Amino acid sequence: MLINLKEFESRFQSFKELDSKTYPYSFGEFWKWKLRTETRDEHILDDKHIKETYEKLSQTLKIWQWHRPYRFSELAKRLRDALEKIRDAYNQIRGHSLLEFNDIPNEPLELIWHELGRVKTYGKNPSGYYLEMF
Repeated sequence: MLINLKEFESRFQSFKELDSKTYPYSFGEFWKWKLRTETRDEHILDDKHIKETYEKLSQTLKIWQWHRPYRFSELAKRLRDALEKIRDAYNQIRGHSLLEFNDIPNEPLELIWHELGRVKTYGKNPSGYYLEMF
């Protein structure tokens, strides 16, 4: 299936408009911060930045009401724990682009997928299906 570029552009524009309403806790602002933060030797989940990453993601996820039907406070510790657990895996894959997706080792991708997926589902799903991801 080929991507309809006009439809993609239209949907992306709609997302940007919705996202901008949550400034400064928008996805776009988080992404700009990520790009400014990451260097060859530093990344958003390293010792220096993980707390700030959690705080920024928490604010954005609260606005998006990602935590529904739970209260955010019920999921906060599991989110922090998941970010801690994926640190090394994230560092392994962060140098790859989506164009190189087939070259990324499966192990770190699967670890990240399951750790983030289980934040809301209270456990690992062996089939890999989760209700939602962020």
